[in-house]
Amino acid sequence: MEILGIIPARAGSKGIKKKNTRKLNGKPLLQYSIDQALNSKISRVVVNTEDPYTATLSKSLGAEVPFLRPKKLAGDKTTTLSVIKNTISYFKKKSYFPDIVIVLQPTNPFRPQNMINESISLLKNSKASSVLAVKPVDDHPDIMMINSGKFIKPMSQNFFKKSRRQSRSTLYTPSGLLYTFWTKNLEKYGNQFGPKIHPYLLDDNSFNIDIDIPFDFFTAEMTAKYWKKYKKSF
Repeated sequence: MEILGIIPARAGSKGIKKKNTRKLNGKPLLQYSIDQALNSKISRVVVNTEDPYTATLSKSLGAEVPFLRPKKLAGDKTTTLSVIKNTISYFKKKSYFPDIVIVLQPTNPFRPQNMINESISLLKNSKASSVLAVKPVDDHPDIMMINSGKFIKPMSQNFFKKSRRQSRSTLYTPSGLLYTFWTKNLEKYGNQFGPKIHPYLLDDNSFNIDIDIPFDFFTAEMTAKYWKKYKKSF
């Protein structure tokens, strides 16, 4: 079974310039995802980027960069789905048809060692159309407030009924750590997920770090350097 790993790594970023190649605890940020992919059951590890420097660096780290992404797919509004389709379209022309695709965002550098392989097993054995890494929602919509002009008001009619945490429904949000799915979903459903999304839940927030702004990078740096040792004190 052919499994394609896609690491989207555009160079443009408003929050942190060239963050995917910036060093985190001595290693380029995207190296974390590349290393994890190379040490898994993924057949081919491809970095999708529009940037020649990112491409050269990725190749030196063991990933494939068979083409450069067109500039029109390198903007702030570019979706993950469009990057996936861009990559699959290229490989179709080369007569390469992976059974499974796994997307690893380089801005989520920390993954448990077996997470990628476990997501593959879940996809194959659970009759799911995709496996999505998720985390519990901290700010539940049932207790959010919205601006109504001069004052604020509850966004949900459940606000007064759901003030206690125990009375709220459990909600999740994608963590960005991985998207694992059957390639056929793209043609069959028009997206990567399909109708049967199996959650891969990590409650440990030390894994759920998504780097977007400098403070996130600081948090990740401190986590990489000190968390394992500090955690033992509890």
